[in-house]
Amino acid sequence: PRPAMHAVRLGISSGPSAFRSAARASRARRFLARRDGCPTHNIAEPSPGRTRHVAMAASQDATDSGGTPPRVAVVGAGISGLTAASRLARGGCAVTVYETGRGPGGRTSTRRAGPDGAGWQFDHGAQYFSAKDPAFRAIVEDWRAEGLVAEWTGVFGTLDATTGTFVREDPQETKERWVGTPSMNAIAKGLSRRAGISLVTSRRVTSFEGGPGVGDGSWTVVHRSSAPTAKTDANGDPVPVEPPRRDARFVAVVAADKQAASDRSVRVYGEDPPLLSLA
Repeated sequence: PRPAMHAVRLGISSGPSAFRSAARASRARRFLARRDGCPTHNIAEPSPGRTRHVAMAASQDATDSGGTPPRVAVVGAGISGLTAASRLARGGCAVTVYETGRGPGGRTSTRRAGPDGAGWQFDHGAQYFSAKDPAFRAIVEDWRAEGLVAEWTGVFGTLDATTGTFVREDPQETKERWVGTPSMNAIAKGLSRRAGISLVTSRRVTSFEGGPGVGDGSWTVVHRSSAPTAKTDANGDPVPVEPPRRDARFVAVVAADKQAASDRSVRVYGEDPPLLSLA
């Protein structure tokens, strides 16, 4: 299976993911800052401490409610969104996860082609991940017990793009590499099947309505199909295949998709990103 594969790492690097996350948050701030009244103070780089605090607080509320489980909406079915969803569901919340793509994965997606995906496939995003933190290592071991991941023990090395020289990695210095099995999106699929989580795919969240200080304080998530359409209007712009839907009465919303604050909505769909609806 996957762990028996070999890998070659090119002598080209795009930098650590933490830097990319910070850059995306910075771009979101600059874009939204150009819009009058937009709450840019709500956009920040991820904070592990803050994430744990919010998740535990929401779980406590769910435990103390004693009635219908509080409903929470999560935007984005990548590892971050589904991890938050599983933590909230474990605490007693009823979680609905909205994903633009046809399936979960985010940066751990898998692309397929051929009849029923039986032709060929490749991982689109992370090549592998490591588990250095003891707490995360315990989670990875649970994933391995479920058959979601396996250690990648292939041959690794560096290929110099200029000279064409391949230098094999010293086996004594080889670090652990983990991959999803049978494909990288197996982790996201496994998380999305947790009890208390409802995954809604091929739906693009366009805005949020309500919230604290409005009516009963609950949130409404407005979303529409993300499937491509061949219909266009007089200006040649795509015409939505259906009117947007509204899912109401969420006690909280978790935005785990960078596109919630990205100008991609403007460039691709001609619409403001969802976070602008909070202005």
